[in-house]
Amino acid sequence: MIKNKKFLCLLVSCLSSSVGAIEFDITDDIAIELEGKLHYDAAMIDDGVDSKKDSQIRRARVSATAKFGDDVRAKLEYDIKDSTPRVGDAYIEYRGFDKTSIKVGNLGHIAGLENSSSSSQMPFMERSAVDELLPDSGVGVQVNTYGDNWTMSGSVTGDKITALDEFKDKVSAKEVISTRTTVVVYKNEDSLLHLGGSLSRTDPHGKKVKFEARAGSKLSDVMVSTGKLDNIDSYFTEGLEVAWNKGALLLQGEYIQTQLNHNSHTQDSIEGWYVSAAYALSGAPHKYNKKKGVFSAPKPKKGKANIELVARMSELDLESTTLSGGIAKSKTIGANYYVDNKTRVMLDYGQMDAEKDTQTKTTKAVQARFQMSFY
Repeated sequence: MIKNKKFLCLLVSCLSSSVGAIEFDITDDIAIELEGKLHYDAAMIDDGVDSKKDSQIRRARVSATAKFGDDVRAKLEYDIKDSTPRVGDAYIEYRGFDKTSIKVGNLGHIAGLENSSSSSQMPFMERSAVDELLPDSGVGVQVNTYGDNWTMSGSVTGDKITALDEFKDKVSAKEVISTRTTVVVYKNEDSLLHLGGSLSRTDPHGKKVKFEARAGSKLSDVMVSTGKLDNIDSYFTEGLEVAWNKGALLLQGEYIQTQLNHNSHTQDSIEGWYVSAAYALSGAPHKYNKKKGVFSAPKPKKGKANIELVARMSELDLESTTLSGGIAKSKTIGANYYVDNKTRVMLDYGQMDAEKDTQTKTTKAVQARFQMSFY
C-alpha cells in the first residue's frame, strides 16, 4: 500500500487529467516538466503445493525535469509506493553537442534491448529473467550519441542510491563500466532489422554478489539463485540482441553471458537468453526510437481492436563449475489492451520450470496490470 497519500493524490490527478507531460514555464528559458506512471498488479500463483492470490502497486513514480534553455536538463524521480520514497533517476544532462548528451548523477546503465526499454512501453509486465545478469543503476557519468542508423552509449558508475544524501558514499562503493552499440542494418517503409551488443565490467569492491530470478512476477517466490557470493573479484557481462519489426509484428531476442572471476583465481560462467513476439491486431506499428535504439508500444487507433498479443520463451542458467543456482526455463503468453495513449490493461500467463539438484519445480502465474502514465 502506498503510504505517501499526498504524492499519490498528485500522481492520480496528473494521470487523470493529462495526455502527456505537464509543463510549467518559469521564465522564457526555464521550464518544469512533470511526468509519472502508476502500475497496479494482481496475480494468482500456483507452485504445485500452495497457491496464493496477491496484489501490489508495482510502480508509482513521479518525476520533475527542469529545462534550462535547449541544452541543460536536471531530472529528479521518486518511487512513492513505500513508506519512504526512493530515488530513481537523479541527474543533470547536457545536450549542447550535436546528437550527443552527457548525464551526471544517479542513472541506469544502457545495456541490452529489453533492459533499455521503458517499463511502460514493454510488451510484457516484467522483463525476462535474463535481465538479472545486466548492471543496475548507480551514481556516475553516462555519454549517449546516435546517428541515422546507429547508437552508442557508455557509462561509469558506482552503487545505486535510495536517497539523495547517499551520493557521496555510493560513488566508490562499486565500479561498473558498460557500453552498448546498436545498428539498423536494413530498413524500408514498413520493416526494420536491428542488431546490437553490450559489454560491462563490474568490480563489487568486496560487496556480496547475487543473481536470482522469480517466476515472471514480483509477487512470486525466488525460483533460482546463486545465493550471496562474497569471493568475487570482478565479473564481465556480454550481450547480443536482434530485433525485426515489420508493420504490427515485432520479433526480438537476446543472449547474455556473465563470467565471474573469483578471488581464488577461478572462474564461473552463467548465461541466459530469450525470444519474444508481439503483434498488434489494429495494425499499429511498434515505432523505433533511433536516438535510443529501442521500440515503443503500438499507439491505439480509433475504431480498431487495440489489442496486442505477446509470447516469450526464456532460459536462465545459473549452473557452473562451483555454482549450483539452478536453471530456470520460462514460457509467457499474454494480451494487452490499449484504452488510450496513456492507459493500458495487461494480462500475462507464465510458467517457470526451475531445475536444481536433479529436481524440477514448476510455478504458474496468471497476472494482470492496470497501467497509467503521462510523459
